[in-house]
Amino acid sequence: MKNTFIKLGICLFCFIGKNTSMAQDMLKNDGIIQLQASKFSEDIILTKIKAGHCKFNLTSEGIIQLKNYKISDNIIKAMLEASPPTEIMVNEDIIKLCHSEISNFIIIEKIERTLHWFEINANGLIELKKEKVPEAVIKEMILNPRKLNSSISVEQPEGLYQDKRAEQTPKCNDKSTESLADSDIKLQIAITKEYDDVKGLKRLGELYAEESHDFENEEALRENALFKIKQKALEKGATHFLIQSVKFASSPSSKIAISGVAYK
Repeated sequence: MKNTFIKLGICLFCFIGKNTSMAQDMLKNDGIIQLQASKFSEDIILTKIKAGHCKFNLTSEGIIQLKNYKISDNIIKAMLEASPPTEIMVNEDIIKLCHSEISNFIIIEKIERTLHWFEINANGLIELKKEKVPEAVIKEMILNPRKLNSSISVEQPEGLYQDKRAEQTPKCNDKSTESLADSDIKLQIAITKEYDDVKGLKRLGELYAEESHDFENEEALRENALFKIKQKALEKGATHFLIQSVKFASSPSSKIAISGVAYK
């Protein structure tokens, strides 16, 4: 019996030690930055990425931070391959990367390896051009306007406010003219203004989205803002969104802001 307990203790020690070792060996952004600062060659860093357990922060902010520490494009590409991002990219993320002088090569790599939903109708393309997004990136966005995992769709309970945007049917097959609404993949979240509809659910945090345009009416802006809210809610794993505030201003340009709380 004593030997049995000894063996069990050894096994438990080995199991805990293995898990602790794996946690300690998990390669993250800070590890890459430290290796770069210690003047390890690019080849050694690439080998470490390919051989190790990786969990990188490769959001737009994460990539910008890496470039601020002068991490090479080849290393960031290897990081994208080893630990693909999990957020959903939209036009604003592309603009942010371009303004931070991230190379076209990395932006296109990120588009290919990240879930995304780009607004590439006329208004969206004009905005991208105005924000000086390179043509090579815009071309990639047009050719690859959306990439979503259909498993993130959530059925909306009966009786709650339904966003018309999720119900629309595409009017043509030209992807370059589609709006955020026009898709065969429904981003369905229960949208409500009644607290009773979310009472008893787990609060996941506050969400905020705004939309503005010189010539859009309030309903169109509201639908676009709600779509952004749905994207953010899905990233949090939410099933419901409680609207707490809707503010609309018609001048100097039309603008709507929606805020509330995500629940699950």
